[in-house]
Amino acid sequence: MSNDAENDEIKKLRKLYIEATLEQRIHVIDQILEKTTDGPMKLVVQLSAVEGFARAVLIKLEIENGKSSEAVYRTFLKSNANDLIGELKTKWPMEEIASTEEVHKLNSAVLARNLICHECTYLRETKYSKYSNLCRKVYNSLKALARRKNLTLIK
Repeated sequence: MSNDAENDEIKKLRKLYIEATLEQRIHVIDQILEKTTDGPMKLVVQLSAVEGFARAVLIKLEIENGKSSEAVYRTFLKSNANDLIGELKTKWPMEEIASTEEVHKLNSAVLARNLICHECTYLRETKYSKYSNLCRKVYNSLKALARRKNLTLIK
């Protein structure tokens, strides 16, 4: 397979995810979270779950306001968990997602994830547990809130 064909395949897959319902995204994210067990990868995957799902929620909210999913996706493509949660805070009560203290800790989780990914390193096990638990809580809060607001089946 040529590089162009591989890139096209990745773009098509991303488009499927952008257009998926939140319930479909939850299904895939939950499967991946269930299979990820070790420290560094667990943190990377759990933070990616927060970012991916928060981005998906923002896309659905903006589609309701008449914007295209592709345009909204491009707007939030390079946003990290803090940026995405901050944007959601303007649309939903923040306390239902995370406390102010948890949002600050989420920033540390982003920095730790970036260190792991960019420097191919480890952290102390206590750091993984702290950040992983935080990411899981924020993801579960987002998931529950999206379901309560009946957003999960919107195409």
